[in-house]
Amino acid sequence: VGPVLANVSLAVASYLAKAGVANLAQTSADDLTERSKNPLVLRTGAFGGSQTSFPAGQWAHDEGYKTAATLCVDYAFGWENCGGFASAFTEAGGTVTKQYWYPADATDLSTYVSQLLSSGADMAFVATAGGPDSSNFIRSAADFGLLKKLPIMTNCCTTDQAILQDVGDTALGMKSVHYYAEGTTVPQTKKFVESFEAKYNAIPSSYAMGMYATAEMLATTLASQSKKVTGTALIDAIKGTNLSDSVFGDISFDDYNNLVGPVFVRHVEKRADGKLWSVVDKTYDKVSQFWNYGP
Repeated sequence: VGPVLANVSLAVASYLAKAGVANLAQTSADDLTERSKNPLVLRTGAFGGSQTSFPAGQWAHDEGYKTAATLCVDYAFGWENCGGFASAFTEAGGTVTKQYWYPADATDLSTYVSQLLSSGADMAFVATAGGPDSSNFIRSAADFGLLKKLPIMTNCCTTDQAILQDVGDTALGMKSVHYYAEGTTVPQTKKFVESFEAKYNAIPSSYAMGMYATAEMLATTLASQSKKVTGTALIDAIKGTNLSDSVFGDISFDDYNNLVGPVFVRHVEKRADGKLWSVVDKTYDKVSQFWNYGP
């Protein structure tokens, strides 16, 4: 089970495949269920990197934006997030006028924020890696006035729970696209959030939800088996399990071992108790990793 980072996951998957070990993937690395697909990999704890950002591109076009600039972290995950947005946005009729990339270890994003400010685009899509880069982007974007001057759509990680707890009210109103929303109305997810918060006094992040979803699938599958299952037999058994009650909501697996399910356009809101979370503005149901393209 794991890891999360796309570049690490791609290396680990290759090793596990040679060892014949089932890989219940927590990563968004597209290739694991596309170009490098193998029967021992099943993406159980996340959606693909481009899968979650295809809807962002469609949403941007439907909102009336004609041009977009992108700022994405310069490794596999950032390229896939950016690629999903750019593909859907341009296919819908929009134009991506500028694309900026920052190294994964960047500590100062002010230069890139300045470039977005001067890009002349109608809006920006920003894909961060979910670590200090996310907090640093939000702070720089606030300091330079970007948050008020240019409509911004971010990816899954930019406003995840750890980041919201770090930057606080600066993130209020920020829009993002993700397969998870803490302030959801999806009954299965809502129940998980409430149970998690009651036990740990914290709102679960998407990483917590992904890990729980994997454990849930594994436990449900093993409970239905009459003998120990490993390798491809375990993968096939999980794929054959009823997922209607999954914490993800209404999901299924495609022929390439990737999840198909809802993706949400969200914005950051403050609850009555002062805690920040993301609530749903729009839902895209049954989103495939291939969007509306053929595999």
